[in-house]
Amino acid sequence: MTARPTADAPWAMLLAGVALWTSGCSHPKPPPGPEAEPVQETARSASPAVPAPSASASAASAGPELAATVIAATVYKLPEVGSRKLGYIRLGRRVKRDAAPVEGRGCKGDFYHVVPTGYVCTDEATTDVNDPLVRAAGPGPDLSKPMPYHYGFVRATAPLYLRVPTHAEQEKSEFGLAEHLKWYEDNKLEVQRVELGANDVPLDSRGFPRIGGKLPPGQLLSSELDMDEIFGGSRDEPVPWWLDGGRKVRNVSGYDVPEYAV
Repeated sequence: MTARPTADAPWAMLLAGVALWTSGCSHPKPPPGPEAEPVQETARSASPAVPAPSASASAASAGPELAATVIAATVYKLPEVGSRKLGYIRLGRRVKRDAAPVEGRGCKGDFYHVVPTGYVCTDEATTDVNDPLVRAAGPGPDLSKPMPYHYGFVRATAPLYLRVPTHAEQEKSEFGLAEHLKWYEDNKLEVQRVELGANDVPLDSRGFPRIGGKLPPGQLLSSELDMDEIFGGSRDEPVPWWLDGGRKVRNVSGYDVPEYAV
């Protein structure tokens, strides 16, 4: 089946910058009474010592990076898998990190302090930003737009392929393919019609709409984009390198599939 594009329509994959959140509040403890013994705070003996970051956030802005190699790489408060989870890094997204790893617990690889705060285990990330999986994840969301991702809607049941199938594989997997393709050819102008949306509204420097304003130079209206651009690619883009001639990156979807799966 085909996907109905919208004005805010990714090329299938993904992913994300860092989403960090903090919660909780603290209340000052009342002073002990005249007969009370002062309470002595002790650290968990099982937790690793947390070294101070090797550089400030501003200095780290020009430093090395770390990229997620799973759907969501966890950012921990401490270099310890059992510590509080602050957030995550989406597949392929990059964050600044310290140059050297730190001692930690529960990670088969290394823990790195990342900017602005927290620690990431290389069981779920890599320091090689040219890793094929990182490259395949493509560019991240365009945070300058109200709808930073591209979106599409599947109107009916449709197969999900791990790679670009051949026509013979489609015929084997998709019921009534020939009839559907004929219907699509007769109706594609309607079903692939694009309507203007949030990303077609110019914004000011604060992110508020500028009524009557113009879009930034070079930005086209959604109705002026071709199908490759609508679904997150670039105009006249070929098959992505990681799918051309067969899948070239491992499956990280979380679904266990046999090697022969299409």
